[in-house]
Amino acid sequence: MSRSHAVRGIVFADIVGSTRLFEEHGNAEAHRLVSLAIELLTQVTTDHSGTLIKTIGDEVMVSFEDGPGLFEAVSRMPSVIIDDPDLAAVGMKVKVGFHTGEVVTKDDDVFGDAVNVAARLTGLAKASQVLTTRDTVNTLPQDAPFAFRDLGPARVRGRREVIDLVELLWQTDSGVATAQVKAHRPTGHGWLTLEYQRSHVKIDESRLPFVMGRGDESDLVVRHEAVSREHARIRLGNDRFVLIDCSTNGTYVSRDPSEEPVRIHREHVPLSGRGVIGLGVDPREVTDHHEAVIRFAFTR
Repeated sequence: MSRSHAVRGIVFADIVGSTRLFEEHGNAEAHRLVSLAIELLTQVTTDHSGTLIKTIGDEVMVSFEDGPGLFEAVSRMPSVIIDDPDLAAVGMKVKVGFHTGEVVTKDDDVFGDAVNVAARLTGLAKASQVLTTRDTVNTLPQDAPFAFRDLGPARVRGRREVIDLVELLWQTDSGVATAQVKAHRPTGHGWLTLEYQRSHVKIDESRLPFVMGRGDESDLVVRHEAVSREHARIRLGNDRFVLIDCSTNGTYVSRDPSEEPVRIHREHVPLSGRGVIGLGVDPREVTDHHEAVIRFAFTR
């Protein structure tokens, strides 16, 4: 078995809502559509000198040696899905995460921290979003024709160090886009950090409104039967972060593990200090890492 070390750009592209496709269109048609999407994502990869590593259900994992080719490919991935008539007819979208770093290549597979980070970024992305890290963006020359938005520090499961999260703005006109990423600073309203399934998301005013729910286009997707498609929103109200319930089952908020949670239904409550949010479930009645439980911490 051959094994070597190399620097590669690793990409995961995940088809959003494939389970719904099988439920609504049947196995044969859904399989055809998913296969078509994977074929289009693979073609974009090979068109830009990338290599298909493997497919994992409705997700592709690809690798790039060439930096510009990597960015060109990932910037095209959402649009090739949206632009295809058959896929557009069923509302199919893709979410993408990518990271550049040293990997171990063994036979036809790759392993390493870059693989883990890219996979976690895909999990954080929402439909039609492309996420990467500032370290990856910094591999580009300053005049590269891409645009980005800095989303601030974030933690990903399986990694001790905080990463600087960046969104590639693939819909920006490439003729005016630049590769500069603006420094991300806290606003006067402070930060709200959400901890979910051992991952951390840091929110400031630039990321509002922030949607949590079961729907694929939510900013934080929570897969649980008690959670509505758009369950709750975080917004600014009177210069502070406010949680607004939009759900069927209500939302529970507790600022102290020992206190009884406040249940809101089509109402709002300010988020200050530290606490726990239960989307449709009482946090006291479930485990700490339950699918519908989110911890929050406010920092000014």
